[in-house]
Formats: sequence, structure tokens, C-alpha cells
Amino acid sequence: MRRRATNIANFQNTHTISGLSAPNPLTLKINLTAPASDFLYMMSIPFTSARPVEYDAYVPTACSLPRTPSPTGPYQITSYVAASR
Repeated sequence: MRRRATNIANFQNTHTISGLSAPNPLTLKINLTAPASDFLYMMSIPFTSARPVEYDAYVPTACSLPRTPSPTGPYQITSYVAASR
């Protein structure tokens, strides 16, 4: 499983997506080929959110993903209790 995760991470880190660039670590630049009035809505869907680089060690949807949350936004987790809802 670890090898597959490494292969996926290597592929994503060595290939580009047309229209996407990261001019610096805090900026993602997106160039659309046509107007998209629902673009901000599409960017708010969970599958478009950024993931921490630490997730490159795991295969997406694998049971081995960390059970603790990783920071992916402009907030700070002050406490976490496993298996609580």
C-alpha cells in the first residue's frame, strides 16, 4: 500500500494541470477557459479542498488514513477526542 501511495504522490508532483499554478506556498492561481458563474460553489465542495502534504503517504480512501484531523483551512484545532461526535 505504501508503494502505491508513493507512486500516486510522485505522479501528482511531477505532472501539471493546465490552468493551475502555485506562484507561492499560500496562493493557488486558477485560470478558467470560460466564465463559470458557479465556480465559487464548485470550489466549496469537499473534494476540491486542499489536503496536507502528509496525506501523500496514503492511498486515497484507504483505511490507513490518519484518524486524527489534519489542518486544511484558516482555523486552529484546540482539542480533539477520538471517536466522539
